[in-house]
Amino acid sequence: MKTFIGREREQAEFRELLAKKNSSLVTCHGRRRIGKSRFIQQCAKQANAFFEFSGLPPRPGLTKKEQLTAFSEQLSKQSKAPQLPLDNWSTAFQLLASQLPPKETVVVLFDEISWMGIGEPDFAGYLKNAWDSLFSRRDRTVVVLCGSVSSWIEENILNNTGFVGRCSWQFHLAPLALSECQQFWGRSAARISTTEKLRFLAVTGGVPRYLEELDPKKTAEQNIARLCFHPSGILFNEFDSIFSDIFHRRAPTYREIVHALVDGSKGVDEISQKVGRERGGSLSQAILELVSAGFIAKDVSPRLSEGLTNSKSSPSRQLRYRLSDNYLRFYLKYVEPHRAQIIKGRFKSIALEQLDQWDTIMGLQFENLVLENINRN
Repeated sequence: MKTFIGREREQAEFRELLAKKNSSLVTCHGRRRIGKSRFIQQCAKQANAFFEFSGLPPRPGLTKKEQLTAFSEQLSKQSKAPQLPLDNWSTAFQLLASQLPPKETVVVLFDEISWMGIGEPDFAGYLKNAWDSLFSRRDRTVVVLCGSVSSWIEENILNNTGFVGRCSWQFHLAPLALSECQQFWGRSAARISTTEKLRFLAVTGGVPRYLEELDPKKTAEQNIARLCFHPSGILFNEFDSIFSDIFHRRAPTYREIVHALVDGSKGVDEISQKVGRERGGSLSQAILELVSAGFIAKDVSPRLSEGLTNSKSSPSRQLRYRLSDNYLRFYLKYVEPHRAQIIKGRFKSIALEQLDQWDTIMGLQFENLVLENINRN
């Protein structure tokens, strides 16, 4: 496994949890590809035992039984328990608890927790009961609930009265800072000029999975062309995967919102008009989920920052939302409009530097990158 880069403050916080005698329930969320699972795996190296479970990705017809079967398979591979048919999550959690070493420090990761609960409306209740009666009673146990759908964690765990006072820590993983990106490429970084690195980061942001795809032998434009403007490129197909995997049936609404922001920041009323949906209710919830997922940012307008003494407007109307994720912004503005041509292979022989306004495109992407890093250490 590659050397782990960054997240030093978060790793120190996790070490504090492992040092406690009693048990801890923690959450970890962040955008897709940000390295949540890898972060927990890294932290768990300091525990005596580590158990990792992941829900099956959503698809039409996926059932609770299939999720339970997958859980049983994963448990049998990580313990001495045979693969048993499981009828409900209460039995599943009891079987897991019976396989945990009695006195050692243990980390249990439930990855993509919202996926695990597909088909079971009472999943959060089963989980709460398992924590109260099984996991919380073990010393030196850290149970991590991890997911890309941060709204599920907030609704079912953090804001759920049944879990009040039970969550010890909340980890939110942001993209790597620019200094960490430099470390991420290791020795290869010496072969890449600062300009080339920044041009690549202007498209990908500090998302670890995307950074892994950089070929130091190629220019930034050659890398971007390979990843974004080729039918099999990871960043050509990533947009659809993000929205189908994370937001499922609500994906069309979320796509409309990010499309509305591609040409600049907007207030809620402007977004409402752009997508043709009433302000409040489901629209407001969708915007908040996109903020929580790390795809858009909430900014305060200059007038609000100067004070509301002479303003009759409510604070909420002074908020503006910006498409903060560099990859989403680049894809929607510069890749999606050419999608049909890319599929037909018409971009294979085109150098991106020759495209109209390419330097302007990269300049705007760089500006967004700076905005996201301006307050980072």
